[in-house]
Amino acid sequence: IEEAADTSGALYLYKMVTENRLALQIFRDYSLNIHIEFEKMSTVFPVASDNCKVPKGFKFNSVLKHISRTSVSVSSGNQRKKRAFLLADLTTCNNLFKDQPGLLGPRLPQLLAVTALSRAEIVCYFRHVEGVAIRKDSKEKAS
Repeated sequence: IEEAADTSGALYLYKMVTENRLALQIFRDYSLNIHIEFEKMSTVFPVASDNCKVPKGFKFNSVLKHISRTSVSVSSGNQRKKRAFLLADLTTCNNLFKDQPGLLGPRLPQLLAVTALSRAEIVCYFRHVEGVAIRKDSKEKAS
């Protein structure tokens, strides 16, 4: 019973991650399209040697297609919400540090996190506006 619970938890985690992300940024302009990688993985899932209990009637490919469609339709809304949150948080930090500069030290981790997320959103925005291609792996760079 515990193995089945672990499997359902793993499937839930997989669904949540893939529904909310189209690609994972690895380093600077290197990214990984997680949906393509999961499609490749679906050809061998589940491996017979694993003691993984898959729910009866579970079709990995059909779930993957549904999640891919969902993530495409939801991603722009998620980006808008994220940008609105970051703008509000940056405004709050700016006002707080203007009024009470002594709080900069204790709040530095929060400020660094917000600025890092803001930088990632700015890069994402300009990639989509200008249509800048994203390198997917080092093999493409070598050719």
